[in-house]
Amino acid sequence: MKSEIGNVLAQIKSNQMVLSKRHACIGFDGFIDSIIRVVKQKTPDKKLRYFDTIEEFGSFLISQSGQSCSIELKENLCKMGGNMPIFSNALGSLGIPVTCVGALGYPQVHPLFEPMKKNHCTLYTVSDPGLTSALEFDDGKVMLIRIEALDNLTWEWIQNVVGLDQLVSFFTNCDLIGIVNWSEIEHTTAIWQGILDDVVPRLPSTKGKTVYFDLADCSKRDDKDIREVVGLLPRYTKNFRTVLGINENEARILYRVLLDDPNHARCDIKTIGEQLYQKLGIEVLVIHPRDEAWAWQNGTSCHAKTKLIQHPQISTGGGDNFNAGFCLAHLLGLDLQSSLISANAVSGFYVQNGFSPSLDQLTAYLQEWQEAED
Repeated sequence: MKSEIGNVLAQIKSNQMVLSKRHACIGFDGFIDSIIRVVKQKTPDKKLRYFDTIEEFGSFLISQSGQSCSIELKENLCKMGGNMPIFSNALGSLGIPVTCVGALGYPQVHPLFEPMKKNHCTLYTVSDPGLTSALEFDDGKVMLIRIEALDNLTWEWIQNVVGLDQLVSFFTNCDLIGIVNWSEIEHTTAIWQGILDDVVPRLPSTKGKTVYFDLADCSKRDDKDIREVVGLLPRYTKNFRTVLGINENEARILYRVLLDDPNHARCDIKTIGEQLYQKLGIEVLVIHPRDEAWAWQNGTSCHAKTKLIQHPQISTGGGDNFNAGFCLAHLLGLDLQSSLISANAVSGFYVQNGFSPSLDQLTAYLQEWQEAED
């Protein structure tokens, strides 16, 4: 692993001037995130002790069944959220200009999203954002969301607010198209369909363009809806290079829906990925559990472990930073293995420090990671 990290470090350093010449366009969600810890106990000297794990908190809730209980929440941070803003901001922090279309406040951009402009992001807002209360634990997070503001976000509305000619221009002038958070926007399938029907035929060329998809947690979506949106992926592959990035939970849901395997809960990630890749009709499939990452392309697979973060500052947004790190490497022309290492590094830096890295901070993190490897 040490030599592989060194290879990624060298390639990023030698190709970093390329990044300002690349451009991304990402859509279409947006949230305001409250990052919260759940208080377990107050010590006599008024210090707070938190529930460390989801299981511990869940066990406490179960123990209160049939009773009433009061739970204290400690908000550590209120920040911009959503897959599009965090993904875009991470790409912009790395030096890649990004056109952002999403739910950033309406009719004016909410102040929490304004700092994105300093990170090479140009903002086009189409609705008010959703609201997320992210209960964070050492082993994961529980996202409590309110998405009424996104329920009326349709393809017709996006066209009316932004303009179809403008959208065509965005897609024409970018190298990377990010289409994220299918799960939490009610009309996302129609939006994906609308891009295929109304934008793609008007593009002068799709050669060299990549579309990166992120479904987000689709556990609440109907199996029929999942099959419908997955059915659009091969149509995108006919026009673009396509990449689908999903976490372990999303991978297992897709596997259950598409493979109809009654033993899906016992399958390992490699098996799930291999069979999903054959079903999805995309060029690249990426699955990123908490402690590793896998990718498949042209029938071959590769694997990279994740650097363990002993004391995470934040976990909400880690997957979006992973996506940014993968796309960074992809835009630099790095191979699949190197792209996974880059993705793990950007995500690891974010989880460790609570913010997305600049390119200099990323290379320093990779250097430290390399030196720490045996």
